[in-house]
Amino acid sequence: MLLDVATRIEWRAVRPWPRLEAGEIHLWRAGLDVDEKSRQRFAASLSARERERATRLRMARHRHRYIAGRGTARELLSHYLDRPPSTIRFELGPYGKPAVPNRVAGKQLCFNYTDSQDMALYAFAYDCELGVDLEGLARKIEYERIALRKFSDRESKALLEFSDSQGKQAFLACWTRKEAYGKAKGFGICYPLDSVDLCTDCTTPFMTITDGALPDGGEYWTLQQFYPNDNFVAAIVYAGDARRLRYFDY
Repeated sequence: MLLDVATRIEWRAVRPWPRLEAGEIHLWRAGLDVDEKSRQRFAASLSARERERATRLRMARHRHRYIAGRGTARELLSHYLDRPPSTIRFELGPYGKPAVPNRVAGKQLCFNYTDSQDMALYAFAYDCELGVDLEGLARKIEYERIALRKFSDRESKALLEFSDSQGKQAFLACWTRKEAYGKAKGFGICYPLDSVDLCTDCTTPFMTITDGALPDGGEYWTLQQFYPNDNFVAAIVYAGDARRLRYFDY
């Protein structure tokens, strides 16, 4: 692996349900290739709009993974919100970031999710905006061209210094940073990717991102990169100081 050993984490299957504490983030890893019984359970919890979107996906594999991904999100949220999965309603931000209006003991439950191929990641925290992104390392991509066109000069120079065997991995790691940051901010990938340097050192799994001039109204974010397994790289970005991350298998 390209990154430091600290990014290799252990995921735990837990029972009973883990309690989300202040100052924590819960990260859940879930497979999307589920059996028919599970898929039917997930499908029953979806909204009419989600079911309609699923029917528009022509390839059965994509349709089944979409149902599993959305159904898992609803089941996880149901535990944190203590309400049935089918009753959960989402509000969308200006750029489509989903949120739930429900509060838990006066605290806002913030969440984000991402999927790639047969895996999804879900992140949850109280009163802390966050974004998470996931990329498959086997993805075929012309990373040099994209880096030169989309990233800052400092970032593209740093990425192109890697050997051929590590260059694509470094790029995909960087892409998860860019997208997780955009999702945490609420605008997804719809921002100038060269406007913030996140990839001048892709061998360091932690960094602080500063927006504006602190402490006069600026914001700062914490970024952590990690490997969900040997086939994927991921990043999470969240508001404020470093929090305790707990990793669970669903």
